[in-house]
Amino acid sequence: MARQAIKSLALVGGITGVGWALMTYVSPKSEEVKKKLPEDEVRKAKDRNEMIFQHLQEVARSKEPFWKIKPPQFDNTDNIKTNSSSVTK
Repeated sequence: MARQAIKSLALVGGITGVGWALMTYVSPKSEEVKKKLPEDEVRKAKDRNEMIFQHLQEVARSKEPFWKIKPPQFDNTDNIKTNSSSVTK
């Protein structure tokens, strides 16, 4: 009984190890993926993240409760429509 359990554990461990090694070998590194992204998409994502971060900073400085402040709205082109009047400073 113990011998069968040891064999089963060894088999499961071997399959898991081979699967992990194969996945590591086949999947691209994050640097390779970033190099393949178009520059305009990377710039848009950075701009969008920066605008969201600025909005969060404004909300944090606001005296109003956060649930009363409107979040930034995005249109279909991933541009943020700013709600500068939604945050009181």
